[in-house]
Amino acid sequence: QNIGDSIDETGTDLPFVNLGTNASIDKIVMGEDHSCALFTNGSVKCWGESSVLGLGYSSSNGGFGDGYLETGDTLPFMQFPTGRHATMIEAGKSHTCAVMDNDDLICWGDNSKGQLGLGDTDHRGDATGEIGSNFAVTSVPTGRTIDSMALGWDHTCVVWDNYSASCWGGNDNGQLGLDSTTDIGDGAGEMGDNLDFIDLPGTASAITAGDGFTCAIVDDSGTDKAFCWGLNDFGQLGIESTTNVGDGSGGSMSSISNADLTYEV
Repeated sequence: QNIGDSIDETGTDLPFVNLGTNASIDKIVMGEDHSCALFTNGSVKCWGESSVLGLGYSSSNGGFGDGYLETGDTLPFMQFPTGRHATMIEAGKSHTCAVMDNDDLICWGDNSKGQLGLGDTDHRGDATGEIGSNFAVTSVPTGRTIDSMALGWDHTCVVWDNYSASCWGGNDNGQLGLDSTTDIGDGAGEMGDNLDFIDLPGTASAITAGDGFTCAIVDDSGTDKAFCWGLNDFGQLGIESTTNVGDGSGGSMSSISNADLTYEV
């Protein structure tokens, strides 16, 4: 049943999502058919369609939240490695990533394009033995930690602690910002110190990812500007054209233009 499409389903009639006794929520993230909550104590619960794999409950059958006794205290917490809790979480279409309190990055869900960054295309969290202390850790460049991250349709992007940026996963439209359409993270030797940094005109303070494209706020000669790359069939890059950027055949990252957000009257 849809909620919010009738006058008697909003306001005081809008039901709250029961996530358990004394639940204190820091952040909610949503994918295509799943949602996850990061609690203030660093624990995480996810609900929605499990066949999309993003829930990470060692199952890809059915879902959580659509039936009796599937919410509240009955909705299970994510099983993270022993002694670890999450400090950051983001969701893509059908995958989810969390940064642990020791700066490890763990991701689960759909991995068909290498978006989990594990050097293969095997999904994680859809079978026993893949979560908890068995979670695979995504390899990042030596000495780097994650300042912020964004998950798109089938790719993952991060801003590092030195305000450089990297992306991996699906790259059909150049959304990884590498002037190619080669997926990254789906094969051996592509992550860790082999992961490329995106050629941006300055340091990045934030990044966000969509369906086939990515945008970042970049300090360009002392001014924060929006730079976008990847799919541009509807002008989503904001560069007054429909030419893709970063795919190796359209606009190149070395000559990337910022999105023109000025308006003259």
